[in-house]
Amino acid sequence: MTVLWAASGSVAARAVPLLAALWWTACGLAPESPGACRALGDRKLGITAGEYATCAAEIMSTLDTLGVRLDAYTGGDPSRQAGAADAYGRLRTLLREAGIAKDARTARFGRVVERWPEGAVRGFNRDVYGAVVQYMAALNGADRGIEGGGRPNFEEGNRLHRQARQLYDEVW
Repeated sequence: MTVLWAASGSVAARAVPLLAALWWTACGLAPESPGACRALGDRKLGITAGEYATCAAEIMSTLDTLGVRLDAYTGGDPSRQAGAADAYGRLRTLLREAGIAKDARTARFGRVVERWPEGAVRGFNRDVYGAVVQYMAALNGADRGIEGGGRPNFEEGNRLHRQARQLYDEVW
């Protein structure tokens, strides 16, 4: 086995870590880069709309994707099930990373106001979370062949989704 030794500060010494990082990335071993929502999960106070903008955009985009796929799936297109389930899983991950799922579960109004001081942002989060809950019920209803195929839950989720979209467009 050959060991590459290089003097500190030399071109070779700087290249070895870069080559290692490229190798790890090529092999799929690179650490996951922090997402826009992950940085918000541990914050306790005052997340502004500006700080939340990138994460909110990712959440909204994923919610839009889920809505389209779930509409087709609950409307009778079984080929859209996997895509809807994937989008749902991605959205749940984003909400967990941003701490929104925890906010909804704890239902401590003071905590939510402290973290999200702007009313429109709180409204956006509330409507997104409500849409996700209804979309999950729609996905489960369609998966299990329940009468209506989850369509009533989809319609309620879609109503909340439209409200979230309206707030998103107003804030960002």
